[in-house]
Amino acid sequence: MSAHRRLTVMTFNIRGFSRRRDGANSWEHRAALNAGTIRRHAPDVLGVQELRTESLATYRRELPGYACLLGPAAGNGAPGEFNAILYDPARLELLGTGGFWLSETPDRRSASWRTRVVRAANWARFRTPQGLSFLHLNTHLDHLSGLARVRGGELVLRRVAALRADGDLPVVVTGDFNCRPGSVPYRLFADDGFQDTAVAAGSGRDTGPGTFHAFHGARRVLLDTVDGVRRARAPRRLDWILLAGGRARLRAVGHTVLRDRDPATGTYPSDHYPVLAALTAGG
Repeated sequence: MSAHRRLTVMTFNIRGFSRRRDGANSWEHRAALNAGTIRRHAPDVLGVQELRTESLATYRRELPGYACLLGPAAGNGAPGEFNAILYDPARLELLGTGGFWLSETPDRRSASWRTRVVRAANWARFRTPQGLSFLHLNTHLDHLSGLARVRGGELVLRRVAALRADGDLPVVVTGDFNCRPGSVPYRLFADDGFQDTAVAAGSGRDTGPGTFHAFHGARRVLLDTVDGVRRARAPRRLDWILLAGGRARLRAVGHTVLRDRDPATGTYPSDHYPVLAALTAGG
């Protein structure tokens, strides 16, 4: 597959809402920058986490070229937040979509495993103009309960296995996993045959630049790196793009943590950096 046939995938926890204490980091101050980051890097498909009413309105206005699959409502309030999948219908054909909740009762809105927040997964099947079909699943594991992260990861893998039909469909999983490489959820995916695109397309190491920076950018990432050295822990690379290549041998040929910010104001699009992977088939 030549360069112009590459499939580009993004994962982005957009922090698509505002709290009273956010000040300069309120969504209204980040909205244009956030949408501009997506528009500039132009992924074929992206999984976003923490999409809410105000950010959905921004995306519908600023990103009209993307179709949006909201998926099941997560969060505890109404109308909730969404692990939405956005895709370019000029580049991808939608074949099917669905979702489930990360709980012991995944077919109804619910929470389990010591989490106080309802979590969900959203999936879609696509076909490229070159005839490559693949499954994309987007999720957001719990931020507090380690048990919920493990059980949620196990549930995602079971559902992916059921959705792969003949068992050899390429699968891309995006999300904010709220844990580091090397953690139990990370190893679950690795043991099931998923590659971390950061490792596959990069240095071959599962450490690397952190993706959660709490609106502090490189300063926070540097502190996490120093802390990681002191505590023998990896930086907070919480946002992953995972790949099981299937019979098409879909593989990662590029991976970038996008450190976008407004140079004039110092504002960041989110409290997480987006991640972009380039994939190609065959070879």
